[in-house]
Amino acid sequence: NHVKKIDVNLWTGRRPWYFYFCSGGFWHKVAKCASFDKEMKGLFKLAIPFTSYSILSNILDLMEVAVIGHLIGTEDLTAYYLVGFVISISTMWVDGIWSAVYTACGHAVGAEQYKLAGQYVQMVTILYQVWFLPFCVFWWFYFEDFVLWLGFDEEVKDIAATYAIVAFVHTIVSPYDSALHYLLEVTGREVYSSVIGVLGSAASFGAVLGCAMTWDITLLHIGYIHLALEGIFLAIDLVVVLNAGWLKGGFWRGMLGTFSFCNFRAVKNIFRLSIPLNL
Repeated sequence: NHVKKIDVNLWTGRRPWYFYFCSGGFWHKVAKCASFDKEMKGLFKLAIPFTSYSILSNILDLMEVAVIGHLIGTEDLTAYYLVGFVISISTMWVDGIWSAVYTACGHAVGAEQYKLAGQYVQMVTILYQVWFLPFCVFWWFYFEDFVLWLGFDEEVKDIAATYAIVAFVHTIVSPYDSALHYLLEVTGREVYSSVIGVLGSAASFGAVLGCAMTWDITLLHIGYIHLALEGIFLAIDLVVVLNAGWLKGGFWRGMLGTFSFCNFRAVKNIFRLSIPLNL
């Protein structure tokens, strides 16, 4: 008397969510994402130079570190990393500012507000230096005590203290060239920026290797090499940019012809972008 009825409308109701991955619409979207369209070409145009620069520059930096350790001494290598660590903990609080300038300048360039983009660059450069200078004063008095507190010996302390002076000067002046490269990258000159960055790393490695094999140099001399190359490549960048006319339309007026901190909306925007990135 009790006959079990078969539901002939089994597939007419709402299907489970995972059935979507077997549908034609899903695979059509996958094929569309994999197609080499205009947006994909734009991504590759940015990814290839930036990735190449990152890989090559890190390889060259590693080779330079190997030169310091093998040809100059392990104590100098220890001091090199120690000074780098001190600089890192001093500047990490404002690293978000450099990340924010990419977003801020990108929006300004997209809106054709080139003067505002120049003001952003001036602003973050000044903020970086104003923040770092008090740390320079602090480490001038307490750097050697800090090195000894970490457990290093007197030899490493003396090498690091001597090299730290030049390294800190290099850190103060390096934002000028970095800021110029940020503008070049957001205005479509990322290939030049990447190429000149790799050439800078190669020049640093070649100069350190050549000097280490020719003369009895110390870590202090390597600091002088880095500082000299920073000035040389900044001059090269300025000559190339000015002759090519890449930054026209208000960039230089924003960077050099105004005081960016009078633009309160720009200041507010930079802090709004940089505070989350610092955290």
